[in-house]
Amino acid sequence: MRVEAPSIPPTCPRCGGEAEYHESSTHLWGRDYGPVWSCPRDDARTSCRPGSKVPLGTLADEELRTMRRAAHVALDSLWRRKAARDGVTRSEARTAAYQWLAVQLQIWPGPCHIGWMDLDACRATIEACRPYLLPRDAAAVDSLEALAAAAEALAPTRKNV
Repeated sequence: MRVEAPSIPPTCPRCGGEAEYHESSTHLWGRDYGPVWSCPRDDARTSCRPGSKVPLGTLADEELRTMRRAAHVALDSLWRRKAARDGVTRSEARTAAYQWLAVQLQIWPGPCHIGWMDLDACRATIEACRPYLLPRDAAAVDSLEALAAAAEALAPTRKNV
């Protein structure tokens, strides 16, 4: 399990190559969602913080991006319910959720960001959250996990993942 801060420029986990920075993501999606780092050799990419070249996470292929979405659905479900139940701000609830997750994953809270996680860390996040999920959130997580498995089955062999 790896949870690591992205480097600048990011390195592709699949081919080991250096990513390229693009001011616009139009070339990927047909419209601009802001700056992005992407690997010119395969499908790994990550968005940037607005107005900077700082990546929001490590480069991720389709399988990892989907698992990160599933991990977010699972963790976001917990902190949103905490905010409503305890009357705390969304920021306070999210901070508490990431601190709880760091304990569950046995990692330091500083690098506990879903955008920095590899597949194993995403799976561990989902399993830590699963007992607390409402049925609709569990169904969404299950659907995303199935999509990630399909992406993995279609993906070329990984070199460094």
